[in-house]
Amino acid sequence: MSDKGYATYDLKRAAVILSRVEGRDPVRFADRQISVLETGAWFEAVRLSVGTNESGCPLTAYAVGKCLEPTTYIPGKDGYTTNKWSRYAAGIHRPTVRTLNQLDPLTPGARDWIDAPHWRLLNCSRPLHADDGALRQLAPAVFDALFNRAASGRGFLKTKALQDLCLDELAACVNGIEALCAAVWVLRDARDNGDQQTCLEVGAQLHGILLMTVSSGVPFLMRSSLIAFFHRHVFPLASSADVIINPSLMDMLATADDFLVHQTRLEDEEEVGDQQPGDTSGLRMMLDGSLGDDLLHGLSPGYKLRPGATSVEAARFVATRTALKVWGKEILDGRSRQRIVPKTVWHRVRGLAIESLAGPTDGRVLQI
Repeated sequence: MSDKGYATYDLKRAAVILSRVEGRDPVRFADRQISVLETGAWFEAVRLSVGTNESGCPLTAYAVGKCLEPTTYIPGKDGYTTNKWSRYAAGIHRPTVRTLNQLDPLTPGARDWIDAPHWRLLNCSRPLHADDGALRQLAPAVFDALFNRAASGRGFLKTKALQDLCLDELAACVNGIEALCAAVWVLRDARDNGDQQTCLEVGAQLHGILLMTVSSGVPFLMRSSLIAFFHRHVFPLASSADVIINPSLMDMLATADDFLVHQTRLEDEEEVGDQQPGDTSGLRMMLDGSLGDDLLHGLSPGYKLRPGATSVEAARFVATRTALKVWGKEILDGRSRQRIVPKTVWHRVRGLAIESLAGPTDGRVLQI
């Protein structure tokens, strides 16, 4: 799917998410941020249902509104407006229930994007079990990835297995936004248990699920704002005491773009089949090393040490993962392939890891 003509409003939504200043109520603030995503997703679904202009380009927000609500675009008439739909597109003005009801017959399915309860799961400031109701409304495949079916009673929901196993199953369920929201709840569960190392591991799996989620459909049209939200609200909680995951928003956006480029390339070369709705097998092979170490490391998360970190193991981990990511990205950017990390690269990586032992807080380990 080309993004020609689609990115403008998503960049505005990302800017809204990044520019807002948090108030005294973190729960309410996070809900306001999530509302930007909900409204933006609804707008993009509506815009897709309306179609394109005569040149085959997506309609502007003004054109979408004029098509769906023509009576509000007659100059001189009470209620005349020129910017209501632009505010919808930027995610800063939610449509009323009345508006949603009026548009339902014209935009079938679009309302599901703004009314879906699973958006609540993205609010990491809310108590974990405050969202059990939203969990019980997950699609069966997503719910079953986390919980035993017998657990759907009134008691608190608890995952049926270790976090990494639940996330592995969720990665096979990516279709829309639901599995991604459920994966954030798994992170919240790990935080609730006070296990920071598990949080870091969950963050790495969340990174892969996010890349797969924003590779198609409405989430593809939301990728900048979704990634901005995760950068600001989710990944800081998926870090350990010494290591920060995905510290750079620009690097995250670049990795998402790389993922799309190499997905298309592999489909053209018939190494993976065209992605069908609900089937992520080919995408997971790109991320788990099945299709080569270059993809595994080039599309991996970014890491850096926290200021003041003194852990030797953390310094070694960051130095190693950073060096391998740089190697993988260089290979992929050069339009070549190296499915196995060469011995020369491993020797260099080991040397960097040993160097990091001398001073884990030395900035050099972060500038590989």
